[in-house]
Amino acid sequence: MCSSHRIQEDLIIDTVLIQLKKIAKEVLDTDFYNQFKLVKDEDDNTQSDINMMEKRLVQIQTAIKSLYTDKLKGIIDEDIFVELSKEYVMEKIIITERKEKLLRKISDNNLQNSDFTEELRKLIALENIDKFILFNLIEKVEVTADRNIIIHYRFKNPYT
Repeated sequence: MCSSHRIQEDLIIDTVLIQLKKIAKEVLDTDFYNQFKLVKDEDDNTQSDINMMEKRLVQIQTAIKSLYTDKLKGIIDEDIFVELSKEYVMEKIIITERKEKLLRKISDNNLQNSDFTEELRKLIALENIDKFILFNLIEKVEVTADRNIIIHYRFKNPYT
């Protein structure tokens, strides 16, 4: 190594940290944020579906009560009451199961998003860099004659 190209290791590490933090922040603020936005939009639509299901469940409960009242008043006979009640109960079961499935989906999405976002935030807050990170992310580091540091990553940086 030529002495005019020599530079302190701490300066290289600091430069690498700064660049990795910048890349992670840009990714967090743009691409991944947009993906989370799509999941959030999907969750909003799912929540809207859940709200409609809850309204329908209330309607079914009201209809069953009304059927019972009509049966007691003699407006409908026993056979019609039993048949319509069964239909409403089956619809209620199907809607309840779909609602529970959608609630689990929203819960899973929220958990995955928060875990992933937290990992990116840890990268942004990275204070020390270990050899594992260096070997996995950086192909080579060049120091130019005017002491500029050029980092060649193992991945294509879409922000350069």
